[in-house]
Amino acid sequence: GRTLLTKAIENVEESIVFQLLQRKIGLDDKDRKGNTPLHLAAQTGFPSLSRQLLKDFSPESRNHNGETPLHVAIRCGQEGALQALVDY
Repeated sequence: GRTLLTKAIENVEESIVFQLLQRKIGLDDKDRKGNTPLHLAAQTGFPSLSRQLLKDFSPESRNHNGETPLHVAIRCGQEGALQALVDY
């Protein structure tokens, strides 16, 4: 489902994402497709958001389709997020 953290990621509200992560809010979040917040950030394509989330979420996590955040960034054509994930 959609949570405060996933909504903040989808709306690219980096300051809200940072505050939620500092308070450990949403660290177990996954949507109905099994996407973690890092998957969602890879989908939005904002590298700074992906780098921030890499501190708390594994780049190796897989959604229900078996995709990692790297796969999602490639599928969605998000070069910025892709670079952040590769640089990690």
